Amino acid sequence: MSELSMNHLDTIQVRLFGTFCMSSECSVVDERDLNSEKAVKLLAYMISHHKNAVTHQELASAVWEEAENDNPAGAMKNMVYRTRNMLKKAFGNQEFICSGRGYYKWNEQIRIQLDVEEFEELCRKEKTEKDILKKIQYGFQAYELYRGKYMENYDDVYWVISKGAYEHTRYLQLMESLTKNLYFQKRYNDIVQICYQALKIDMLDEELHYQYIKALLAQGKYISAKKEYEDTCDILNRRLGISPTEHFRELYDEIIREEHGLELDMANIQKMIQEKSDDAGAYVCDYELFLKTCELETRRARRTGQRVFIGLITVAPAQSKIVKTVLADTLRSGDMIAQYSTMQLVTMLSAGKKEDADLALNRVRCNVHKKLGSMDAFVKYRLEEVE
Repeated sequence: MSELSMNHLDTIQVRLFGTFCMSSECSVVDERDLNSEKAVKLLAYMISHHKNAVTHQELASAVWEEAENDNPAGAMKNMVYRTRNMLKKAFGNQEFICSGRGYYKWNEQIRIQLDVEEFEELCRKEKTEKDILKKIQYGFQAYELYRGKYMENYDDVYWVISKGAYEHTRYLQLMESLTKNLYFQKRYNDIVQICYQALKIDMLDEELHYQYIKALLAQGKYISAKKEYEDTCDILNRRLGISPTEHFRELYDEIIREEHGLELDMANIQKMIQEKSDDAGAYVCDYELFLKTCELETRRARRTGQRVFIGLITVAPAQSKIVKTVLADTLRSGDMIAQYSTMQLVTMLSAGKKEDADLALNRVRCNVHKKLGSMDAFVKYRLEEVE
């Protein structure tokens, strides 16, 4: 911060997306300069409501948690005084926060350029514009303003949570529209770049991953697309305990089709099957493939009289990877394994009778105990025959 003595103040640019920051041509004030979480919350709230008066009680609730202060009125008065002085030191001798009977208000004479308001206006223009090139232009301008989630360092504050959720929903809607318009224009590299940056902000949004992979495929980057697909499935499973939607899973068929080409001769098919079948132990796959294979095996079992069993194995989350490895090594090559959630795995076993399948899963439990030590291992299972 630099001390100024100016009578006229230029427009102050305020950033609320990402980390809080105020700047003019002559000075910059950010969260580090303020060195106070309460000063940041006070300024952010006042500027977010700069068109309206804010009551003492409303501002105190926005700055202090319940029961955090025995004298909120006195503490608020002192905090406003200190914040005014900080702003004067940085931006000049102006009365930034005005006082009234029972309320505070941002000085209307001090012009503010607020990134959130610009973002909302650009989103509105992008949504209503008919010309695709102008839609893309507005979309890019809005995208560049969203540098991170709303007040990202204060995402446990009630008013930040509410406002942040609203703005992030608008951002994801904007990204969906922008990527689709860029795809229509065959601007695949632009899609890859903006999705890559957007995923740094929200790595759990499936649609962002979808558009990213789709653009990679359009560029012929099949290996990168396949890796991104597998990483996304893993992230969604580990962080949210869910499997991708059918819409997302359709990408995998496209990846495989593009990777291997549309035409194969019989010799190549035989070679690929042989290479895949050379692996010892049970077959590990994702949950969707597991379900499809179970359906196929159930139909075959009804026709041939073969018996098929499903095992549901529950483990401690930290042991899931180890148990999966032990399952793959212990069960037979005709059996299948898939991760259902962070704590559960499913397996399909072919056996003449239930006792044989039960013995196989007991062997798994014993092997896990040997690997981890009986005191540290937690493995239990349920076994049922597929009807």
